Amino acid sequence: MTQKISTFTPLKKSFYLFHPCQKLLNSVRGSERTTEPTTLSFPTGFTLTEVIVSITILVLIIVSIFSLYLFNQRAYQGSEVTSELLQNGRVILERITRELRQTDEIVTSLPDVPDNPGNPPPEEILFRDGHLPLIAESGTAQGASQNTIILNSSASSQDDYYRDVFLKIISGTGSGQIKKIIEYDGATKIATIRGDWETTPDTTSNYKIDTSYYYIHYFRDDSNVKRRALTYYFSGDPDTFVPWNAEPPVGQTLEQQLLEEEIVGEYVSSLKFWQSPVVNIALSLEKNDRNLNLQTKVFGRNL
Repeated sequence: MTQKISTFTPLKKSFYLFHPCQKLLNSVRGSERTTEPTTLSFPTGFTLTEVIVSITILVLIIVSIFSLYLFNQRAYQGSEVTSELLQNGRVILERITRELRQTDEIVTSLPDVPDNPGNPPPEEILFRDGHLPLIAESGTAQGASQNTIILNSSASSQDDYYRDVFLKIISGTGSGQIKKIIEYDGATKIATIRGDWETTPDTTSNYKIDTSYYYIHYFRDDSNVKRRALTYYFSGDPDTFVPWNAEPPVGQTLEQQLLEEEIVGEYVSSLKFWQSPVVNIALSLEKNDRNLNLQTKVFGRNL
């Protein structure tokens, strides 16, 4: 009898057990024999606790970022306000200091100390303008435009010789007007004024320039510091300027003539002047919740 030798080797057995097709077949056969199907469990979402924790962390992050943003915004705005206050304070003090140094007379009576209740420091100061050259001239205009005037042929040939002085039309067309010269051409004799003429002068207009008695007045008006240029005259002769303490003739009065007024700075809450012996200036500025206090001393060159 011939014996049939099996050719099913272990390798082939592995093939039948682990080959994908065989595994599929085995699973089908197994499923036929299984009475209850096997159920696989997979996670399908977050628990309520996880959701609450996640939302809490997210809210904390958003609040922290927003708080940091607000802090930076407030710091930036605060620095801007402080810079604005500092800029205003510097402009005010530098301008007053520059003009006070050149004056030869302070009209306002100043106390020796800033904290005497019986004699508190004033919030204004009046002094004589000392930065302009002494000019006393008069003449007849050669012509004019909306914001210029051609001075007499005998006027100075030096450029800007009349810069920052005031010209008054004393008779003829445009009489009574006072304008500040901001530019002067010595070759053409043309003086440019600040602003425009209310009535444009002509060749009938006689003018006068006199810098003998200009006075400067700094004072606090609400939250602004203002600067006035002014002079004085007798009621019987408004075209002749005189000192602030001149005695008028009988029947006349000493009058004040405003030449110019401008705002120098703002946000001012306090302005004080005293002298011991140099002039002291104390300035306080305030905007929103920011405050700035500045102080300086002025050494007069001609006092």
